This record gives sequence, C-alpha cells and structure tokens, in this order.
Amino acid sequence: MGVLDDLPFDETDPDAQALVELLRDQVGKDQAKMYAGASGVPHDEVDWDGPMALVWPRIIRVAVAHRRLRTLVLAVYQEAQGLDLLARLIEQPATAAPAAPADDGPAGDGSGGPGSGVPDPWDTPRLWRREAMIGRARLRDRVREMIARDGDRALLITGDHGSGKSNSRRFMSWLAESEVLPKVHVLDNSRRAGSPMDAQELAVWVASTLAGAQAPSFDLVAQPESIVTQFRGWLSSVTSEFDAPVWLVFDGFTSENTTAPGLQLIHDLAASVADRQLDRLRVAVCGFEGVEPGYPGAMVEPLEHPTDAEVKAFFKRMSVLLEHSASDDDAIEVLFAEFEGRGGPVAARALAELGPSALELANEVYGGAS
Repeated sequence: MGVLDDLPFDETDPDAQALVELLRDQVGKDQAKMYAGASGVPHDEVDWDGPMALVWPRIIRVAVAHRRLRTLVLAVYQEAQGLDLLARLIEQPATAAPAAPADDGPAGDGSGGPGSGVPDPWDTPRLWRREAMIGRARLRDRVREMIARDGDRALLITGDHGSGKSNSRRFMSWLAESEVLPKVHVLDNSRRAGSPMDAQELAVWVASTLAGAQAPSFDLVAQPESIVTQFRGWLSSVTSEFDAPVWLVFDGFTSENTTAPGLQLIHDLAASVADRQLDRLRVAVCGFEGVEPGYPGAMVEPLEHPTDAEVKAFFKRMSVLLEHSASDDDAIEVLFAEFEGRGGPVAARALAELGPSALELANEVYGGAS
C-alpha cells in the first residue's frame, strides 16, 4: 500500500515526511485552497490560520479522513512542475476505497463519491442556492480539464440566445468562490449601452482586470489590427510573471455592442491561450459571432437543451444535497411527472423558466431552506 492510501496516515514514514515538507515549502495558502477544493477536501474542516508548516499537516489529515489524499496530490502534481516525489507516490498502487453506505448515493450525484459524504463541487445541482445547474456534464469536464498542467487552456462556449452561456460563466465563478478554481475574472459586456466597445477600450479593460496595470499606449491612428498585435505582445510579457493560473471569462460580447476589431481581440487572445503562448492564462469565451471557433488546442462546447434524464438527475442530486440521501428511481419518476404536469414537457420549455421551476420544486419537496 502506498503512503497516499495509508489509514491512518503514517507521519513517521520517510515518504510521508518528505511529502509534507515538499507541500509546505512549495505550495502557498491560496494554491492549497484551490487544490483542496478541486479534490473534494472540505474547506470548512481545515483550520487555515497560521503558517503553511502548520496548515499543510491539517489539510492532509482532513484529506486522509475523506480518502482524498491521492486526489489532492494528483491535483498538485498536474499543475506544479518538477516535483518528482509526487510522481513517484502517485505511481504507487492505489487501494480500493471502502464500500459506500447504503444511503450515501451513487458517485456523481452530488455526494462526492462512494463513502465520502463530501458534496462534490463539480457535480453541484445549484449555484448559490438560487440558480439551477442542470446537466452540463461535458461542460463540467471541460472546465475541470483546464486545471490540469497539460490540459487545454481555452474554452469556447457556443449556443443560441437563452441556451445557458451566462449560466456556464456563473458556474465558473461559483467554483472560484468555492475555492475549486483560482479567482475568475469576468468581463461581462451584456449591459453595454451607447457606442460599441472598440479594441482599444477592451484592451484597457483586460489590462486593468488582469494586471491592475495600464495597457500599452496605442497610436490613436493605428489600425485596429495593429492594436490587437501590440496588445498580445504586451500581455505575453505580463502573464509570464503570474505565479499561479489566472482565469479570464468573456461574456455578452456581440456584434451589437462590440466592434469587429474588439471581437477579433477576444478571438486572438483565445487562440493565443489555446496555443499556450500566454503562459498561465486560461480563457473562456461565452458566445461567438461571425467566426467559427476552431483553434487548435481549444475546447468547443455547444450548449444543448437539458434532456428529461438530466432533469431527473438534477432532482436526485438535490435530494442528496438537501436530505443527504438519494431518492429512489420511483420517487424521482413521480416528481418528474409532477414537474411536467405543472409546466409541460422539458423540450418545450425555455431554459430561463425550466431551471427556476425545477429548483423551486426541488426546494419544495426536499426542504431547500436548509
């Protein structure tokens, strides 16, 4: 059995001691919170006060208690570089997890997996208790892919009006608030009024958001294409100084509120990130116009309307979240029939109505005030 699977964690083992020392010296508090969240280690069970020499042993103890140490170390290894010890520990054979209690719910239903009792933030059925997150399994996987050191870094989310592009953006913000992702910087242009945003104004906005710095000075008579090229070079220099991944999410940029060169700046940034030219930057673009997104290295996620099966899975996840046990299939079928009886077939309902109605019914049945 490897040190990552020992129960209890043997703090006298040389590999265990080396692991604690490496994490203590190489991974700071903000990154540790991100890795803990990404691997299902309950944030509120860790005492985060004090130096990392004290905090990391606490994180490890909580991770071991929930059988998440291997997942935690893997999360660190995927992002960090040159940590040969982690690679060696991960290669040690993993042991099987104990069987789940009967009422713990199936893996993927929001329970955090067999026997863990830990809600998995990646499977959340709701955001901030007020917004449903129905289905989107592929989207969730693609956002998770962006965390990995060798994963794709650009995500292009497409879909018609009302298909859930902004819901996807809020999912990423929710993950950041849950400390699963690092801080997500959102540039939302949906409420833009007046003249369309041009490339220079957008470049200034991106610069102040990411770096808290002034964008490079542009020649006022320069061609818009030249501004795009200049800004990419400047941003490459800035992002090389980041000590952790930084996420930038564009939402609400359309041909009605953004000039063609402004949209091209977004395309250019996404393409550069996909090609790994901007170091630790990650970019998600919610909505595209005019140009078919097909950059090598970028993930494209066309949003589709939730299916009946996904709505049923949503109700089951809500039962786990609110009642700590999964409703049986027969009970879910009865609830789904009531849902359709109130508002009609899933396929015929707009997402803007479908999500709130499903969340309202789940709260009504399972006690959403908890």
